[in-house]
Amino acid sequence: MTSSCPVCDGMVRGGVLCKQHRREMAAALQSLRLNMYELAGLARREFKLAGRGQGHASAAFASTPLNMSAQVLYDETDDMLQDVAAAIGLWGVRCPVLIRRLQGRLGALSSSPHCGEAFKEITHASENIRLWLTPPDERIIYGRCLNPVCLHEVSGVAGQKEATCGYCGSTWSVSAIRASRRERYRLSPVDASGVDRTLRMTPAQAAAWLRGQTNIPVTRKQVSDWIRRDRLPSSERLDGGRWSFNPVELLDSAERAA
Repeated sequence: MTSSCPVCDGMVRGGVLCKQHRREMAAALQSLRLNMYELAGLARREFKLAGRGQGHASAAFASTPLNMSAQVLYDETDDMLQDVAAAIGLWGVRCPVLIRRLQGRLGALSSSPHCGEAFKEITHASENIRLWLTPPDERIIYGRCLNPVCLHEVSGVAGQKEATCGYCGSTWSVSAIRASRRERYRLSPVDASGVDRTLRMTPAQAAAWLRGQTNIPVTRKQVSDWIRRDRLPSSERLDGGRWSFNPVELLDSAERAA
């Protein structure tokens, strides 16, 4: 009898990861393999994070020997990987060699009695480090916090499934935050001032609107391509190089491209 996937079925233990979750864990391990090097460099203050257009790291000459927050995150992730590895008989190896060995034993990792827990811990660590390494001006804006007494913007990195609000600490599904943003446009075709929410602007202006809403680096050419490929079926040509755009269709297209 085929074992069920513990992640799909919400099981605590047992089962075997399905192909999709096995691929996701493999991708998370590869992300960790690359990003743990960068995190270690930040911990030793060999470089610092840079904003968009400057690359993710630049040389730094620090007066203190360690960036303690980066070091703590590195050590916590290393400890987690040690526990995951021990469950499949790997001991005494430190990062990043340990990650390479886990990648080589993905089959055992995906079918161990603790594979569901390992999946959640590895993918969470991968997302957490990617977020930590991404400067704030490069993070994607998902929408407003779903806590009705908060409603601050929640941001993260591409591929995240859950995101934590930096103001109230609530954690939400990224898809739910994005769905709520779209729903506001669907349920309220006019804004609080009674102005029609349909966007009437050039592709360049539409790209700028999307960047402001999502912080995804959309370009005028991308918006023009979406029009040409019928990705924006409600759009209509107006005068002066302008188009009418459905904001929900623009958001959907930008999020798929991120």
